Amino acid sequence: MEKIKATPKKGMQLNKRLIVGIGFILLMICIALVVVPALSGPGAKVKSTSTVAVTRGSITDSVSGTGTIYAEQNVSLVFQTNGLIKDVLVKAGDSVKEAQVLARLDDQELQSEYASAQASLATAQAKLQQTQHGNATQAQIDAANASVSSAQAAYDAAVKTVETESSSLVSLKATYQNATADLQKAQTAFDKVAWRPEIGMLTESIDLQKATNDYQKAKADYEKEANTAASSNQSKTQSALATLQSAKSDLAKLTSAGTDTDVAIQQASVKQAEESVKQAQLNLDKATLKAPFAGIITTVNVTVGSNTNSSNETVAMKLLNRNPLHIDF
Repeated sequence: MEKIKATPKKGMQLNKRLIVGIGFILLMICIALVVVPALSGPGAKVKSTSTVAVTRGSITDSVSGTGTIYAEQNVSLVFQTNGLIKDVLVKAGDSVKEAQVLARLDDQELQSEYASAQASLATAQAKLQQTQHGNATQAQIDAANASVSSAQAAYDAAVKTVETESSSLVSLKATYQNATADLQKAQTAFDKVAWRPEIGMLTESIDLQKATNDYQKAKADYEKEANTAASSNQSKTQSALATLQSAKSDLAKLTSAGTDTDVAIQQASVKQAEESVKQAQLNLDKATLKAPFAGIITTVNVTVGSNTNSSNETVAMKLLNRNPLHIDF
């Protein structure tokens, strides 16, 4: 019977793997013996960590102290013009919106001034249009002719008045003339007896004194009235003449285009009229007191029927905004 001979190949491979594994383990042990003591020796810091679950929440911090609460906005309201209070539309404690009307002055006069300024602007613009283009309508020309005729009649009447004495002046003139005649008569009578020693006691002397006083008074009254009438008549005549010349000038401008100088003058008039309208509007706006921001009315110092005085800046109302408030520590 033939014997089978075992081969050592497989056993040798297992031994090699075992030896390599044991060697690797020994190497790791050596490394651990060298590194761990170094890390855990004197002066070495060992960090420990822990883990927690992440959550969402609020972080609260507080500061304690003493301070004063202030509003972000706090203003004293005053009227910018003088006048009589017509309306007071709020009271202390009322909440108001921005630009809300709080009080008004009686603005009838300011309304009239604004309307007058607008009318003057319209007139200036019309004159500029006429000066630039000379394209007046027949109706405008007819109206200008009528104005010239009316101004001419007024001037003629003023001249006639100068030439004709008033009834009052005629009466004073007659009194003055009579007083002059009476004085002459009394002087003649006095001269006839002036030689007599008792002349001061005679009737002729008394009559002369009275006639002299009456003459002086009549003369002063007549001259005063005459001077006044002359001055008044001269003023009326000059005014009537200026109106007539203006009417004639307007008629001439309607029928022909103006020069560059005329256009420039009318443009300046329009600009001035526009500024007058702006100023009138500004004055009108000053008669209305409005809230500059939303807030609470804390004080009301005016009543209907009272007068405002912008010169001393009297406070009409006080307004504050409580949103937000802040504290000064």
